[in-house]
Amino acid sequence: MTLESSPQEAAAPRHERTIVDVTSAELPDRVASFCELLPLTPVVTLVRGGWAGNLSGYEALGALATAMAWILIAVFAVRRWFRWEPRR
Repeated sequence: MTLESSPQEAAAPRHERTIVDVTSAELPDRVASFCELLPLTPVVTLVRGGWAGNLSGYEALGALATAMAWILIAVFAVRRWFRWEPRR
């Protein structure tokens, strides 16, 4: 006994969209520009470029600069607003 599909089922592949399937090309320009400045974007860019090997030097430097900016902002925020007091 073999399972055969109809030509209509074979022609129409099943694909459920997930949040991962959304690319920056599908987002409005302003939203895509904003998302490129989020803290995890340079990390994902560097990991993806290192894995695939298609990251140019300019893109790598841009991602590193963005990551360093977020690190500096985080260090400033921690030193400014977090108080580390011993428990009594």
